[in-house]
Amino acid sequence: MMTTRPLLMLDRHHDRPRHPGTLPAMSNPLLYAFFGLIVGALVGLTGVGGGSLMTPILVLVFGQSPAVAVGTDLMFSAATKLVATASFGFSRRSIGASWGG
Repeated sequence: MMTTRPLLMLDRHHDRPRHPGTLPAMSNPLLYAFFGLIVGALVGLTGVGGGSLMTPILVLVFGQSPAVAVGTDLMFSAATKLVATASFGFSRRSIGASWGG
């Protein structure tokens, strides 16, 4: 994040709305998938949190406002943690049932 902070400071128009009341159109979906693959590989190799990589990409490459980028990261993080917790709970229940019986 420290390397992208100066880049965010250079972009003085990142929080100016494009058209009030409208969301920006999604650019090429394959570009989102490509950056998702890159971020996933970097997270797997380094163990760095994906949000610290994906949030600056959303702002600098895709032109999202910082608030939307951070909100997207928080929503994805919450959903991922909820599913992981449920998965862990169900796997522990099935293991305990098979060992106990």
